[in-house]
Amino acid sequence: QLQELSTRAVAACASGVFPRDTDPGLFHLFGLDFVVNTDGAVKLLEANSYPAIANGSMSGVNKQVYTTLIRDLLSLHVLPHVQPGTPPVQGGFCPLPSVPQRGDKA
Repeated sequence: QLQELSTRAVAACASGVFPRDTDPGLFHLFGLDFVVNTDGAVKLLEANSYPAIANGSMSGVNKQVYTTLIRDLLSLHVLPHVQPGTPPVQGGFCPLPSVPQRGDKA
């Protein structure tokens, strides 16, 4: 359920964040907030284009969460782009299936 909701949320806003002619090495970090009800159904509460990671509003979150997030983001997207030949390392990220963007033919 998380993967499906994440895919749909990112697909809904990706074309607004990255125009089609954008460098494919660029990335954008989204913050997705979910809740699970008593029946086990997952619901998307909100999606943030600029999640509040470093502005202090998340001060109660263990710093290791952010250390791991940044390490995994660098290993998966940044280093392979700036250091050719460096393989991407997935880390704790979960791959989402490809979804058509607006303007793509089904």
